[in-house]
Amino acid sequence: TLILTANPNKFASLNMMAAGLARTIGEPNTALRFYYHVAEKMPTHRDAQVALLMMGIIYEDELQDLDKAKSTYEEFLRRYPDGSEYTNDVKTSLENLGIPLEERVKRMEQNQE
Repeated sequence: TLILTANPNKFASLNMMAAGLARTIGEPNTALRFYYHVAEKMPTHRDAQVALLMMGIIYEDELQDLDKAKSTYEEFLRRYPDGSEYTNDVKTSLENLGIPLEERVKRMEQNQE
C-alpha cells in the first residue's frame, strides 16, 4: 500500500510484471491477484484495462471458469463503455466464450476466404 500511495505508476508496473511472470511459470491464480491489484485498486490507471482483460483471459483459457470469464469481460465493457483499444477483443472473447480454440481458428479462416 505504501508503494501505491507513494508511486502509483511503479505499483502498477510492478504488479503487471509480477502477473506476467506468474503466468509464465504456470501460476494463474497468483497472476490474477496481481492483475486484481491494478484493475480494482487503480481502475483509472492506464494499465487497469489490460489487467482486467488479462483476468478474463486467465479465467477463460487457463482456469476454464467460463462464468467468471464472462462476468469479467462484461465488467470490462461496463467500466469502459466509451471503448478502448481492447473493446473489440473483449467483445470477440464474449462472442466466442466456450468455443474451443481450434473451432475459433477454423471460423476465422473461413471468414478470410
